[in-house]
Amino acid sequence: MQVKNFGHVGQTKWTHLMDQDTLVKDAPWNAKTEINKRTLSKLSSLHGGFDKPIAKKSQ
Repeated sequence: MQVKNFGHVGQTKWTHLMDQDTLVKDAPWNAKTEINKRTLSKLSSLHGGFDKPIAKKSQ
C-alpha cells in the first residue's frame, strides 16, 4: 500500500523568529508588580545559595 506524499513536510509555513518581533515591553511578566517581586524572591537560583558544601567530619 502506498501513501500519498509520505515523508514530505506538511503544508504549514515555517516562520523564523529572527524576522518576528517577539520582544514586548509591556508584557505582564516584565512589569514590576508586587506579584512578580514576590515570585522572584522565591526563586532559589537568585539567592546565591549554591555554595560549596561543608565536608563531613571523619568518625
